[in-house]
Amino acid sequence: MKPLVGFARTLNTIHGLLLEINNFLEYGNETTRNTSTVQGTLNTLNDIIAKIEILDCGHFMVTDSYGRMHSAPSITDEWITTHIDPDVSNPKVYITHNKKNKIDDVTAQINLNTNKSDTIEISQSLSDAAGHITNKELTTITLPYGIQELNADSGSYKAQNTHDSFSIKTTDNWLNTKINNNELLIEHENAQTAVNTKGLLQNSSPNFGNKFVIPKVSIDGKGHVNTLEEYEITLPKVSSSMTDNGNVITAVNLEDTTGAFSFTKTNLGDIVLSSYSGN
Repeated sequence: MKPLVGFARTLNTIHGLLLEINNFLEYGNETTRNTSTVQGTLNTLNDIIAKIEILDCGHFMVTDSYGRMHSAPSITDEWITTHIDPDVSNPKVYITHNKKNKIDDVTAQINLNTNKSDTIEISQSLSDAAGHITNKELTTITLPYGIQELNADSGSYKAQNTHDSFSIKTTDNWLNTKINNNELLIEHENAQTAVNTKGLLQNSSPNFGNKFVIPKVSIDGKGHVNTLEEYEITLPKVSSSMTDNGNVITAVNLEDTTGAFSFTKTNLGDIVLSSYSGN
């Protein structure tokens, strides 16, 4: 026979079944919080209900680091107001930013086109550590002065506000600066040479041996005409020569420097027709 293992301790006997049920119920043990037993679960639920019952209506419920629940009232300061509506069917939490000591708007001087104005007013706001504007004041800003006096090759203009002097001048003979009230004029001077025209004044078709002129223009480093002169061009005149001896021209020569032609003749003897054929 085999021995009965766990007899009267497991569910295979009535005694074992009752023992297991008693362990599961753990009835009457008010100190247990073992939620795997009925008594421990009931004790835990009773703790939660007791904690909820002591919470104040209209307060926040806060759980501390040990898991304990506490009632925490809402705190209101000068900027934030909190309010809990404990309505049973529709509870709400309100967090409102207060309109405390509202600072009126400040209209600053923003039109900077006023003639001869050297100051402007701006709004300077003071704020607390939380970024709320607590005060305001107008601050006058004095603008830095511009150029006091402008000088040119001719004329000058003195600004109303003092600071520095500034001159605009040219470094060559072709430009000129001029001040006209509050305007700066930069002008191109007239040509430094006399107005003149060189070269042919109209279309021309010169013959051989005739002359014509072309202009010679000198330009400075800035592209302006410096001097204006003329060159005279003579076209070569064509001539021809021919030797008197001979009855046949045997050579024609052209002189490349003058364009003259020369012809050479040579005497030929009698020409004898040796044969002829035809229809």
